[in-house]
Amino acid sequence: MKKKDIILTAFLSVLILFIIVDRYLWMPERVKYCWNWDSGILLGDPICEEEDYEVNGSEIIIKKFVEVDGFKNTNRKVTKRYYLAGCYFGRLYIYDPVSKKMTAYTDD
Repeated sequence: MKKKDIILTAFLSVLILFIIVDRYLWMPERVKYCWNWDSGILLGDPICEEEDYEVNGSEIIIKKFVEVDGFKNTNRKVTKRYYLAGCYFGRLYIYDPVSKKMTAYTDD
């Protein structure tokens, strides 16, 4: 192998390792804020960790309360699972596997 190929392979290996470590070590801490809806499917505006959603590995579990049979004071909890696509540069990206759409939230 040429020296250039070795350097490129080492750089890509370090980059992939950094992304994996970031995903499982630092990203769960960055997600623990209140987020304002920016684009995509509206899952709530704003959404806050532990109040509106939980992070479980690569999943985001959205907790909503909906009316039961039209009664205003009778609610039931509905949960829906999405995938945490990423949390980079002040933006939270959530992927809906059913509709195959990406939702973005900002920390403004």
